[in-house]
Amino acid sequence: MRTLHDENQASPHLHVAVDFDGVLAWTMESVVPKLQDDDTGPEWFDESQIDYYEWVIDEFGAEEFREVYDQTMSEEWRYIKPWGYEYSTRRNLQQMANVATVDVVTKQPSANHDAVIDGKNKWLVEQGLDTLIDRLISVDMDVDKSRLGYDVLINDCPYYLQDTLDYQTLILIDHHYNRPAVVDLDPTEYIRGTMNTAANIVYMEAQ
Repeated sequence: MRTLHDENQASPHLHVAVDFDGVLAWTMESVVPKLQDDDTGPEWFDESQIDYYEWVIDEFGAEEFREVYDQTMSEEWRYIKPWGYEYSTRRNLQQMANVATVDVVTKQPSANHDAVIDGKNKWLVEQGLDTLIDRLISVDMDVDKSRLGYDVLINDCPYYLQDTLDYQTLILIDHHYNRPAVVDLDPTEYIRGTMNTAANIVYMEAQ
C-alpha cells in the first residue's frame, strides 16, 4: 500500500472508493462453478440471467455462498482473474492514484474475515495493484458505502448506490447483470461505464 510519506502520494482533496469483487477481481467466475459443483462454467454469465445478486442467494443459499466465497478467497485467491485486462486495470488505477486518494472498499459476506482479507491483500500484491492504492478497507454487508465520506464511488452493485449524497459521483461498472433491463435504477443518479471511464472522471474531478 502507498504510505503517507510516499513522494507520489496524491493530494487528499479527492477520495475514491473502488470495489473489489466485480470491479477489480472477477471473483464470481471462480465462486459460482464451485456452487454448481460441475465444470460447465457459470450459468449466471448468460446475458439473459436476471439479477445475479438475488439469484446466487436464492439458488444456493446465503450460508453455502459464504462458505464457498471464504474458501475461494482465502485459499484459492491466486486463481481469481482480474476483471478486464491486467495492464488496463493497473493503468487506470495508476491514473486515479496520481490525482486522488484511492481506497479499495469491500463488503464482507464472510464469517472468516481475517483469512479472506489476507487473501484479498495477497491478490492485490500478486496483481501489482497494492502500490497504487492507499488502503484496503473491509465493511460489513449492512454498511452503506455512500456514508463513508468518499467523493467518488466505483462499484458494480447498483444496490449500494441508491442513497448517495449530492456531492458524490457514482460510477457503475457496466455488466450484463446490472443493466437497465435487469435493474431498475434512475439513470440520472449514476454514470455507467468501464474502469477507463472511471479513471478519466476521477482525473477530471481532481483538476
